[in-house]
Amino acid sequence: MFNYRTYLVCFLLGGLIAFVLTPVVIRLALRLGAVDQPHDRKMHPRAVPRLGGLAIYIGMWIPLVLLCYYDNAVARRVQVKFDSMFLIFAGGFVMLLLGALDDLRGLNARKKFLVQFPLALLLVHCGISFTGITLPGYGTIALGPWGPVLAVLWLVGVTNSLNLIDGIDGLAAGAAFFVSATNALIAVCYGNVLMAVVMCSMAGACLGFLRYNFPPASVFLGDTGSLFLGMTLAISSVTCSAKGTVAASLLIPVLVLGYPIIDTLLAMGRRAILGKSMFSGDAGHIHHRLLAKGLSHRCVTLVLYGVCGIFCAAALAMVMENQFYTAIGLAVILCLVCGGFCCLGYLKQLLSLPARHHQERNQFQLIYHYAEMMKAKIGLAPDLEGVFELLRQSAAELEMAELDVTLSGGAAGPPIHKAWQFNGHSPNAHPAEAATPGGLKEEVYQFEDTGLRAQIRYAQNGKPEELQIEERGLLYEVFQSANERLMELAHDAAVGLGGLAWEKKG
Repeated sequence: MFNYRTYLVCFLLGGLIAFVLTPVVIRLALRLGAVDQPHDRKMHPRAVPRLGGLAIYIGMWIPLVLLCYYDNAVARRVQVKFDSMFLIFAGGFVMLLLGALDDLRGLNARKKFLVQFPLALLLVHCGISFTGITLPGYGTIALGPWGPVLAVLWLVGVTNSLNLIDGIDGLAAGAAFFVSATNALIAVCYGNVLMAVVMCSMAGACLGFLRYNFPPASVFLGDTGSLFLGMTLAISSVTCSAKGTVAASLLIPVLVLGYPIIDTLLAMGRRAILGKSMFSGDAGHIHHRLLAKGLSHRCVTLVLYGVCGIFCAAALAMVMENQFYTAIGLAVILCLVCGGFCCLGYLKQLLSLPARHHQERNQFQLIYHYAEMMKAKIGLAPDLEGVFELLRQSAAELEMAELDVTLSGGAAGPPIHKAWQFNGHSPNAHPAEAATPGGLKEEVYQFEDTGLRAQIRYAQNGKPEELQIEERGLLYEVFQSANERLMELAHDAAVGLGGLAWEKKG
């Protein structure tokens, strides 16, 4: 009973600290400029601060650090496992720093992988690995040398799967709560005290943070939170169970993290079929499909909480080695996956692939490579006029109807305002050409560091919706490159003026 009280204290203290710290983190994010601006791929209509994962991280680890200075049976057993605790702390901390850098400065997926894979290899070298796959009614299949390989893929995959589902208010943090709470119960069942306190503390911190992150969110996890939670849960899902039991199987963590894994696999398959980059975003995730069905953000979040709960309940039934409840749980999951696959349009999309596969694949590849070329050209633009001209060409080629670009003045250069209308979507369109008919939709990109603001208008032109969303998403990336180039030009100008002043003084 004393052990259970300690677990409860970790849970409650983690929740209280995260609840109190989140408003502080919100103010910090606003001061640092870590704000998520709305655009076509975003589900929020207004700018929302990021870095929320920092509150969860602190809320999770303060109770665990305090426990190391406390003297009871749980604390003593935790102190003996200090090496394992340090691995969990270090893995999460590295991902926290990587995510914070992404939230503040922006990192592409390749740069993140350059950190994630070496970290995963190091963790596997330190003992984080699978031993086998236990199938109900069959037995255990030893993985042998494949165990470490699967562990590396698992650590990197789960870390990014939490990041991928973080596309709607409260979803990633809520999923992390369900997974950590389930891992805590599994750890308690097998007497794994270290993992029990770690997961209880994380579950409490996630719950405290959800007060501010549940729709409508006043703060986002950001990559700071999603990468840290993903890595910590990936490590914990492997190590929270005792060796030699059904819980040591690869199947249990797969079930516990079933929803983010399925969504990630669907995204990878969808992008591979269409010839898109695996690192690109899209609007085909499960939560996007549910929103397209007319559900509200809050309703979609609650529905997916229920899905996470079903996966976690099935995992607990398997851990208890109750064949009847395990069979029921797996049957419910099978029906859920098959029904969702049909109702959300994935089956229809799959069946229609033979007829449209090559054409759509070529279209996606064409606009992707065009955007990459324009980003490279912008990186070489000699001045502001060159940057603006390339933005005009990009908007025309990606079939926007109108483009309105403003530079408010300051470090990036003098105030500039340009506006174009593209008649017939020609790259050579001129502002004087005839106006595009009404009924246009609008999207705004704003960058606080340079004062660059872009307003685009576009029409539904009969293309597949995913292709149109991809065009606007790639255009946003082009504007991000333009913003970076403007900062570089401002820096070069400042250095040049400083050198000129020094020469005059000499």
